[in-house]
Amino acid sequence: MSRCSVHFLPILSYPTNQQVAHSINQQLSLASNNPTTAQAIRCTQINLQRAEVATAQLIQHATEHSVDFMMIQEPYCRKGCIASFPIAWKVSQSKARNQDQEPRARFICCKSAWNPLLIKQDRDFVAILIVLRNTQMIFISAYSSPTDSIDNFVTNATHVCPSTPQVYGCDFNAHHVNWGYQDITPKGQALEDYLTANDLHLVNTSDAPLTFDNTYCKGLPDVTLATGTALSQVQDWKVSDELSCSDHRYITFTINCDINSYILKRFKLPKDKIRPLTAAFSTLLTAEEEALEAYNGKDDMEEFTAHLLNNFTTICSHLLPTRAVKKLHSISCWSKELRQQRQKCRALRRRIRTANDKDTKLHYLSVFRKERAVYKKIFLVAKIASWKTFCTQNSNPYSFLHKLSTNKIYQPSQIFAHPSLTDIAGDTAATYLDALFLKDDPAQDTIEQKTIRADTGLQATPADEAFTAISAADNLPLELINPPPMLCALSWRIYNQVRQPSHCIHLTGPPECL
Repeated sequence: MSRCSVHFLPILSYPTNQQVAHSINQQLSLASNNPTTAQAIRCTQINLQRAEVATAQLIQHATEHSVDFMMIQEPYCRKGCIASFPIAWKVSQSKARNQDQEPRARFICCKSAWNPLLIKQDRDFVAILIVLRNTQMIFISAYSSPTDSIDNFVTNATHVCPSTPQVYGCDFNAHHVNWGYQDITPKGQALEDYLTANDLHLVNTSDAPLTFDNTYCKGLPDVTLATGTALSQVQDWKVSDELSCSDHRYITFTINCDINSYILKRFKLPKDKIRPLTAAFSTLLTAEEEALEAYNGKDDMEEFTAHLLNNFTTICSHLLPTRAVKKLHSISCWSKELRQQRQKCRALRRRIRTANDKDTKLHYLSVFRKERAVYKKIFLVAKIASWKTFCTQNSNPYSFLHKLSTNKIYQPSQIFAHPSLTDIAGDTAATYLDALFLKDDPAQDTIEQKTIRADTGLQATPADEAFTAISAADNLPLELINPPPMLCALSWRIYNQVRQPSHCIHLTGPPECL
């Protein structure tokens, strides 16, 4: 076995709490050798109202409660992209192009042990597929402004596979008595009719507190939905009392299921271990080669492959050291002052709810707003100060900061596969041209491109004239074939040149003749 194959030999095992940040390998499975355990997936739903301090508070909430997935509406954006989230988190987003508006619904995976698959993504709708042990589940985050109808949501939701269990975290801004409002609006009735017709069940409890509360209005616009196949797995749904720095409150729930998660174990290969490892592999393969004749069917070969991988794992574990996983150290801005200020805001909010006198409630409300403004300000100041301190104390120019500046921490763009070649040169050239120059889709035009495409006054570019190989000597003037005395100094290479199949004529001769 070569050195490279040993260096990247994958060994699979179930992750522990300390190994959750390791890479995932779903190509091979040795699950039969490990016990299975049921774990809960922690989810959070929140409308951030495009506030940076609410985003920073959400990061603190996800870190403290070990959140797996977050369904966000109206996230904080910068230059058309969601900003201020840790780079190690997987954020499903598409950058706004030119005059396109910023996204209003997104999905975030907070743990690297998950590999979410993007199904559909729009400005107000995103659908993610998560692969579990015995099933699959789709998480959907959606938003609808108070002035919009639910037609856009219905159009996007119909493209999602209906047979797969689905969980929705949405902010519809629709009123209906079924989720706590005192009135029913046409938008709320249309949404209720759609839920009834498509086997979508409301997870919100009847006694749940308000999910939206500010000075001017209160309500329950944030709803959690689930299909019939996923409703029993959604548990512990509640509206959190934790400070969110947003007019909306955190909605938390868990998904109880068997998690199908593997890690990739890698080994180092020092020079002094190459010879012992080669000898151990040679001995093992020699012994297994004789037993290979007893395996005939497909199932037997699968069993033999698993047995051989287990033996490779045992040899590598005994001889080779394990490669350590490089972790990205987070930049923490949390301090004692922030914790004290947050506790003060929570205490004031509890007093507002328990106050019976209207004047007392207004007094505490005024104090609470001032203290919350102070909390937001010191939170942003602490965040900027922690980043400056990290950059100042960083001594290695080719470490984390270098990766940030060179964009090496992000996943590369999709690389198209090489087109298949043919025996005919024309077909091969056409295949390469189709791969290089993709189909012109009018739906992806920018505003300038749409203007140019709609302008019918522009004249079409004429087609190129057909090329024919005409000998230049056939149309050469007679004077050059029988030159007069004044052109005798010209080299007769002109005549020989034009007789050749090349189309370039090189004139040589004295400067006075040229």
